Amino acid sequence: MEQYTFEEFNTCAANGDLIVARTFGTDIHPMIRTIPVEWNVTIGYGLFYPINPSEAVRLFVDAMTAVR
Repeated sequence: MEQYTFEEFNTCAANGDLIVARTFGTDIHPMIRTIPVEWNVTIGYGLFYPINPSEAVRLFVDAMTAVR
Protein backbone atom coordinates (compact mmCIF):
# COMPACT_ATOMS: atom_id res chain seq x y z
CA MET A 1 0.00 0.00 0.00
CA GLU A 2 1.36 3.37 -0.94
CA GLN A 3 1.62 5.82 1.92
CA TYR A 4 2.16 9.54 2.17
CA THR A 5 5.70 10.51 3.10
CA PHE A 6 6.77 13.40 5.28
CA GLU A 7 8.26 14.97 2.14
CA GLU A 8 4.80 14.99 0.53
CA PHE A 9 3.35 16.70 3.61
CA ASN A 10 6.21 19.25 3.47
CA THR A 11 5.43 19.95 -0.19
CA CYS A 12 1.73 20.29 0.58
CA ALA A 13 2.44 22.74 3.41
CA ALA A 14 4.96 24.77 1.37
CA ASN A 15 2.70 25.05 -1.70
CA GLY A 16 -0.59 25.52 0.13
CA ASP A 17 -1.94 22.36 -1.50
CA LEU A 18 -4.82 20.20 -0.36
CA ILE A 19 -4.67 16.49 0.40
CA VAL A 20 -7.94 14.58 0.34
CA ALA A 21 -7.47 11.26 2.10
CA ARG A 22 -9.03 8.78 4.43
CA THR A 23 -9.01 9.88 8.04
CA PHE A 24 -5.71 9.46 9.79
CA GLY A 25 -4.11 11.09 12.81
CA THR A 26 -4.58 14.77 13.55
CA ASP A 27 -0.93 15.52 14.36
CA ILE A 28 0.49 14.43 11.01
CA HIS A 29 2.57 17.55 10.35
CA PRO A 30 3.07 20.77 12.33
CA MET A 31 2.05 22.93 9.34
CA ILE A 32 -0.98 20.90 8.21
CA ARG A 33 -4.44 21.04 9.69
CA THR A 34 -6.84 18.14 9.27
CA ILE A 35 -10.55 18.75 8.84
CA PRO A 36 -12.88 15.74 8.91
CA VAL A 37 -15.68 15.83 6.36
CA GLU A 38 -18.84 13.81 5.97
CA TRP A 39 -19.43 13.62 2.24
CA ASN A 40 -21.80 11.22 0.55
CA VAL A 41 -18.98 9.86 -1.59
CA THR A 42 -17.82 6.33 -2.16
CA ILE A 43 -14.29 5.41 -3.15
CA GLY A 44 -13.50 2.17 -4.87
CA TYR A 45 -10.67 0.10 -3.51
CA GLY A 46 -8.80 -2.68 -5.15
CA LEU A 47 -5.88 -5.02 -4.86
CA PHE A 48 -2.72 -4.66 -6.89
CA TYR A 49 -0.50 -7.69 -7.15
CA PRO A 50 1.94 -9.23 -9.62
CA ILE A 51 0.73 -11.28 -12.57
CA ASN A 52 2.62 -14.21 -11.07
CA PRO A 53 2.07 -13.70 -7.32
CA SER A 54 3.61 -15.68 -4.51
CA GLU A 55 1.55 -18.53 -3.08
CA ALA A 56 0.62 -16.44 -0.02
CA VAL A 57 -0.59 -13.54 -2.18
CA ARG A 58 -2.52 -15.89 -4.48
CA LEU A 59 -4.27 -17.47 -1.48
CA PHE A 60 -5.14 -14.05 -0.10
CA VAL A 61 -6.56 -12.88 -3.44
CA ASP A 62 -8.56 -16.09 -3.76
CA ALA A 63 -9.97 -15.58 -0.25
CA MET A 64 -10.88 -11.94 -0.99
CA THR A 65 -12.54 -12.93 -4.25
CA ALA A 66 -14.63 -15.53 -2.43
CA VAL A 67 -16.15 -12.96 -0.02
CA ARG A 68 -16.92 -10.12 -2.40
